[in-house]
Amino acid sequence: MKRNAVFASVAALLFAASAQAVTYDVTIAFDTDRKTTTGCTLTTPAGTFAGAEQVVVTHVNVVGSNATTTGVTRQACSGGTLGAAVSVDPNSWPAGLTATGNLFIETHVSPSDLGLSSLTPMRVLFLTFSSNV
Repeated sequence: MKRNAVFASVAALLFAASAQAVTYDVTIAFDTDRKTTTGCTLTTPAGTFAGAEQVVVTHVNVVGSNATTTGVTRQACSGGTLGAAVSVDPNSWPAGLTATGNLFIETHVSPSDLGLSSLTPMRVLFLTFSSNV
């Protein structure tokens, strides 16, 4: 009888853990002029990225086996400081999630949102952060 109670407790714990929400922020930093002396410096686990004029963040929530992109925001650098987040797209849409936990997302930002009138070579940094909700 005790074995069944322990099994039921472990099963309930695993189910609760798998139902817990995780939020992912996929961050893309754009150094649009390819100059490390302009823009903002971002600190990452791998070091620093200097020169980011714009930062775009795509927000994704994962609950169990369902992943949903919940919006895209943008921050512009001014005077070496990132400004407040501005909405690029407040809509939600499905994200891909495999059985092994690989997350596939789709995001977007227009050249005009980045302050560009045409596309030119630039440096780009991709980061993903997650947090338990």
